[in-house]
Amino acid sequence: MDKVYLGFIAYAIKNFGILKSQWKILLTDSLKVKSVDASSKILREASLRLYYAHFIGLNMCIKIDAFIESAKTSNDLKNILIDFDKLRTKNGLPELQVINYTDNDKAIAHMKKFQEPTSIISDILKVKSPIKSRDTKTKILVRNEKISPNKIKKIYTVIQLREMAKKKEMKGYSKMNKAELMKALKIKH
Repeated sequence: MDKVYLGFIAYAIKNFGILKSQWKILLTDSLKVKSVDASSKILREASLRLYYAHFIGLNMCIKIDAFIESAKTSNDLKNILIDFDKLRTKNGLPELQVINYTDNDKAIAHMKKFQEPTSIISDILKVKSPIKSRDTKTKILVRNEKISPNKIKKIYTVIQLREMAKKKEMKGYSKMNKAELMKALKIKH
């Protein structure tokens, strides 16, 4: 059965429109798949979470990574899908035009139709994770020495910089790149 789980995970990686660096985080942190040799229990849970998240995403037109990160188990996702189906029925909304199941055994059987070579999983696990920016409000211990948050350099995203420019009622901020925004906002690199 592990082959089916791995094949479906590989199918998800290839077809669900998420960046490779994001997949690495999803696989290792959220889904607990650290290698293709993970236990059957971990692979089963990961593939079911991907399966249910995919159909929730289709129903709600939302990318699945949000559901995978927030839901703790495949049952959480299954319940969201069941609740959505109840809401759809109650409000007379049309059914999703793809077959999906809310029974784990039927879902696993359905996964057999969606398989890809598992080498893609190993490739994803080799991808370097993106650097996460540091929160300036936390204190960091370096050699038993506390560094105040004021001494840590804040790394801003373009979105954050544009929000700051908008609050300061600057003109033309939406067309500026990061360097121009930082200069206009008088933020040192």
